[in-house]
Amino acid sequence: MKKKKKQSKPIDSHPGNEKTPEPEDAETTHKNMAEGFMDYAKWITGNKYGPNTQSDYDLYQRFVEDWAKRTKTNLNIDLPSLPKLPIKPINENQHEIDYFGGMMSLAEYCKESAATLAGESKDNIENESPTLTEDQTEMLDYLCQEHPIVRIQSEIGAIFNHDKDRKTIKNMLNEMIEAGLVSRPKNKSKGYIITPAGQKFHAEHLT
Repeated sequence: MKKKKKQSKPIDSHPGNEKTPEPEDAETTHKNMAEGFMDYAKWITGNKYGPNTQSDYDLYQRFVEDWAKRTKTNLNIDLPSLPKLPIKPINENQHEIDYFGGMMSLAEYCKESAATLAGESKDNIENESPTLTEDQTEMLDYLCQEHPIVRIQSEIGAIFNHDKDRKTIKNMLNEMIEAGLVSRPKNKSKGYIITPAGQKFHAEHLT
């Protein structure tokens, strides 16, 4: 009999290995599923191995997708589709898949799903919606159209017919990052990509 290949990642402690508690009522079910999503978000962002390969991404994506299906079964709630893998430019003619950015998008998806299941009503979400300037609205619209491609600051600034200095563009993007609408897939990257929250905001307020 062949020996099983030793796992290179600590997958035995992921949240999905814990049996979902038997709910007493609908409120308890929402709470349990929401806590599960938050556990996944912490598990993904806290992995000391720094996932950045396809196998790493596939592992996490599979677990999160399974939890979303459990949510559908237990609560009859259809959550948004899982985010697509972002693509970042290498040069003018080449692009590559950003698996690390994909992991961060999955973590963000888990946080948003947890917030939804925790009982945030549509009214509360709308009341907390950020206010964008006309220029920021154009930037978010551009990033939404370009998703899942990561765009650098100069490309985003080029959408304006009038000149804007780099500092102004950067400040506007930083405000959108703080609002959770845009993210930077890697800390050292100059690129920006719309988040699942940004896509939701765009769909509800800008279309």
